[in-house]
Amino acid sequence: MYSLLQAIKFEDEANQDNSLFNVISRKHRKDLTRFFWADLLHRIHSQKINNFFCLFIWGEQGTAKSGVGQLIMQVLYPNFKQDQVVFTNEQLRTRMQSLKTGEAILRDEFQKVFGEGTYQLQATIENYARQLRDRQNSFVYIQPDYMDMKNFHYFLRTIAFDEDLRVVTAGLQNPMTNGYMGYVNFDLNPIWNNGFWKDYQKRKSKFVDVVATNEYEKLDLTNIGLEIMKLKEFKKCIVKTKSGDNKLDMGFCKNLVYKKSPNLTTSQNAMLVQEIKYLFKSMGDKNDKKKT
Repeated sequence: MYSLLQAIKFEDEANQDNSLFNVISRKHRKDLTRFFWADLLHRIHSQKINNFFCLFIWGEQGTAKSGVGQLIMQVLYPNFKQDQVVFTNEQLRTRMQSLKTGEAILRDEFQKVFGEGTYQLQATIENYARQLRDRQNSFVYIQPDYMDMKNFHYFLRTIAFDEDLRVVTAGLQNPMTNGYMGYVNFDLNPIWNNGFWKDYQKRKSKFVDVVATNEYEKLDLTNIGLEIMKLKEFKKCIVKTKSGDNKLDMGFCKNLVYKKSPNLTTSQNAMLVQEIKYLFKSMGDKNDKKKT
């Protein structure tokens, strides 16, 4: 068993009205579980607004972030399947191509991908979220650390997981101010009982085995692409157009990729070039949005 007051160690804001401590303490407790589910269901089924949502889940390791994401998807999308849970940005982009309007996808964390908190990574995630919103696909993104995302409707911070009851407590943040509005409890027993969690664990274990066998750096094209873009030599890949905009010289880019990643196969190198092209465009879109 656990106490909600365990969450105190996650937040040193006891004197702020919108702190995590205040919204879960006995004196100021704000249980928004019923309201959170009602808002999600209204968004999905309402005829007056777009029928999709973008949800960002973050929190400490062991607080069942993945379980919360899967529960939400299963409740709102009864036909949600295992192949709609992906572990890398490459898998996300590939699966997006076959998503139908009104379907959903969950990008789960894979620890080795995260932790950088880089501007480029944030721009890439926001780009994916924007594309999914345009296509009216619901999107759940999970990672250990908070990011200030502009294209997400909801932010949940998982606080504690009662392994006996299989209940997760999460702080619900205001997407405009990042302050905590209250907390939400999630009963994970449904995904335990219907076998979804067990099947998910098998898939993730298999993926981790592949990573261990093939070295994750050879699979994580986003991370490799970001590292290559930090190199001094990468500046030679950027040229000015007549209008003054920056664009990639694909010839220089291919040569640099082949030079810096000799252990990759030809097809992997080709995919890496396309990943860098996508990351470069994402950064450009982000800068254009800031100027306006």
